Amino acid sequence: MRYLILAGLLLLTPAPALAQFRLPIPGIPGLPTEIPLPPIPGLNDLLREQPPISTNLANAATEIALLDDFNPQRVTPMTQLRRGEHGSFILTPGVYEFTAQSYCLHAGTHAPGVGDGYLYAPIEGKRDTIIRHILQNSVDHPDIAQRDIQMLIWSILARTRVNDLSDNLEAVARRLLTRDEINKLNGGALGQIPPEVQSRLFAELPAGVRQVLAAEANLRSLFSRGNASYAQLEQIAVLAGEVGLGEGSRQVPSGRWSLHPDGFFVRYVPSGYSQTRIQVAMPDRYTTSRDNLGRITAIADTLGNRTETTYDDTIAPRPHPNDPSLRAYAFRSIRFIRPNPVRGGQPEQVEIPSRGWIFVHTAATATRPTQTPTAHGLAAKSQWLPALSQVLPAALMAQTGDRYTDWLRRSREASDQQQQVRDYWERIDRNTRDRSDADINDLGDTGHYRDGIEAATRGSQAERIDWIAQHQERQRNALLHAICVLGGCDNDRATEYDPSGDVAVPGNTSRQRLAQSARSY
Repeated sequence: MRYLILAGLLLLTPAPALAQFRLPIPGIPGLPTEIPLPPIPGLNDLLREQPPISTNLANAATEIALLDDFNPQRVTPMTQLRRGEHGSFILTPGVYEFTAQSYCLHAGTHAPGVGDGYLYAPIEGKRDTIIRHILQNSVDHPDIAQRDIQMLIWSILARTRVNDLSDNLEAVARRLLTRDEINKLNGGALGQIPPEVQSRLFAELPAGVRQVLAAEANLRSLFSRGNASYAQLEQIAVLAGEVGLGEGSRQVPSGRWSLHPDGFFVRYVPSGYSQTRIQVAMPDRYTTSRDNLGRITAIADTLGNRTETTYDDTIAPRPHPNDPSLRAYAFRSIRFIRPNPVRGGQPEQVEIPSRGWIFVHTAATATRPTQTPTAHGLAAKSQWLPALSQVLPAALMAQTGDRYTDWLRRSREASDQQQQVRDYWERIDRNTRDRSDADINDLGDTGHYRDGIEAATRGSQAERIDWIAQHQERQRNALLHAICVLGGCDNDRATEYDPSGDVAVPGNTSRQRLAQSARSY
């Protein structure tokens, strides 16, 4: 009879609670004092298999530090664009903005904080297709509340069976997913792990992993009850308050642009985890003309807007103190030209004479950026005064009225910009072996040209002419085009943008990654 009672107890005890423990059996003659039990079914797989969503900071490989000062003033609401399937946006050249419903994709981490920078990364993981289908299909079901969609995503992150969800949430799943997808979720689910067992099972795991797995286990337990409120789930999934930098974090300023693989630039500014402002910049095509010294003489867009420059060769070029491939040349004139159909097609123009200068990759020494980064940042700045003294006499550095105005600051910025071009090249080099030295130098020189034009018109009377400011913005757009050319973008066609494939990944790994959608917040 005692054996039957023992067998009954074993059968009634949940397997997860017994796993990886030795059950004491006191007072039963002829039996061992402990019975070793098998591992918890699925726990080893849980730690070894690909998680439902695996996207992380390492996947965010297309950030563009060169564009940190690109804050366009003329932005069109993305809702004015033509829409495609599942609410996708048909992009044409321009800058657009959309406030999207976004979703927590990393339960057990902290909500976005003020000033946190986010980067683009593709959605990846064992359940990436299923979650993307939820986000896409949610656009076609605007009556489904955002909170219900978020709870369904949390249930997938927690590896919960759809059949174990509340009636309401199960109905949402059946509206947004196919039968096959629901069967996959039911088949890949895990059982509950009691809290007292969790502490022993997760004790040896790294803190960050333990925190996420514990949150998923607690969510799974709540979902199984069928009556958990959104507030209860949110309290587990979304941690509040400040948090330090997580392991593997990197400094990412708020509003940094990323190059999207579909051929445009995107950045994310979240407000909490449920709302994200998405900005997209789709560059137009620009043509660049150069003279026999390799200096840019004109940049023009497809609409006939054009910036032309000539150079004053009576002023000797000045070499960059740290980069022999760069020389500074003084402008003789800067001319802004735009078409004016009101005046019978006669173009309108403004000319600024004898002002400004730029750095140029010289034809004799311009080469592909090397794989060895030059010094930059705080350490490099301490080297600047000795470097300058080797190139320029002290009297010249102190000379007033020198044509190369603001030399020290712009030389530093040019060095930083060259480093950013090198960094960008190294990230894309594996996939763009066919890019030429000219493409790489176009990127660097376009940035220098933009800086030179802005410096030459800063504080002048011309700055008060509205369309001169528009021309300055076009210099930035030309820089976007040069980056795109080097990255292999194709700007000859309209591009369909579906935010559901995007994950906004934080530079601080302690913060939440965010799924995006085409549903307006």
